[in-house]
Amino acid sequence: MAKKLCDSTSTSVRVDRFLCVRAFVRFFDGCSRPQTVGLGVVFFIIGYWGAPEITWREPYVLESTALDQKIPFIDLAVWFYLLQLPLILLALWLPGNKIRARVATSMALSFGIACAVFFFFPTTIPRSIPSTIGLTGVAWQLLYAIDTPNNALPSLHAAFAVPAVAAFWCEGKARRVFAVVCALLVMAAALMTKQHFVIDLSVGLCLGLFCCFLAFSRKY
Repeated sequence: MAKKLCDSTSTSVRVDRFLCVRAFVRFFDGCSRPQTVGLGVVFFIIGYWGAPEITWREPYVLESTALDQKIPFIDLAVWFYLLQLPLILLALWLPGNKIRARVATSMALSFGIACAVFFFFPTTIPRSIPSTIGLTGVAWQLLYAIDTPNNALPSLHAAFAVPAVAAFWCEGKARRVFAVVCALLVMAAALMTKQHFVIDLSVGLCLGLFCCFLAFSRKY
């Protein structure tokens, strides 16, 4: 897998079998870093907050499993949960054009599929009652202000963590370890803040792996 990721920077990608993937890769390859980030922000705002407003049915309430109930609720984990934003920004800014185009493509594919699920099969998770004291309380207020209780499955925190790791996979051992640790912390925090359950996190992780494979595969 590591060899595929690294080789994709120097070998032309054949996208005959997946025309939409080719279109995304070529489009993002021609975008600058600010354009890539800006487009991502715009479409995220439209899709993530728009889907719950136009969905055709009430969201299905996901129930916690025995495994979810064994995972403790930890207020401070919200800081690691919010780590997703800088991780995504770094993944879309630091790599070279070839890798960055494929990272953006993977995230775009994941987001598009997720938004379709959010519309046709909306889900929600009952929110926990976090601390309202100090900076951690401010972090929770910020999270609840910018996040929606819907759009639970699939977890975009997990789906975006995969291409974020791929972005740094060929950038040296230090950056690779940094990305992996950050991604693991984000996904663990998603469970410990009760923003996600194991099922929607797992679905998001599978979605991220699938879309990352499409974006980085040399079989096009």
